[in-house]
Amino acid sequence: MEDIIPSHILQEAFPRPFDVKLSAKKMDEFIKMHGKHVKKKILVVDDSGAMLRNVKGWLEDKYQVILANSGAMAIKYLATNRPDLLKSMEPTQIMQEIDAFFAKQIHKLN
Repeated sequence: MEDIIPSHILQEAFPRPFDVKLSAKKMDEFIKMHGKHVKKKILVVDDSGAMLRNVKGWLEDKYQVILANSGAMAIKYLATNRPDLLKSMEPTQIMQEIDAFFAKQIHKLN
């Protein structure tokens, strides 16, 4: 991985099988420790590395993006938790749906 991302930038590696809960926990710990503004987390699962990078590019300015290749653990998760968005949607529609989802969550809290 160091040929793609320099080692001084990496905080932690998450080898397969990918554990979504562990990675989210580690990100929360990192954010709390460094006092950063907490961004909403988006899990993006696809078997195409190019698609994962594209979606990350669309979302990373506004959200924390967790990328997962379609491994066995991701497939099990998606089988029980139906995906809300599909890659066949236009990027602007994906962003609108995500924004609307989080707006509803905030409204529920108030």
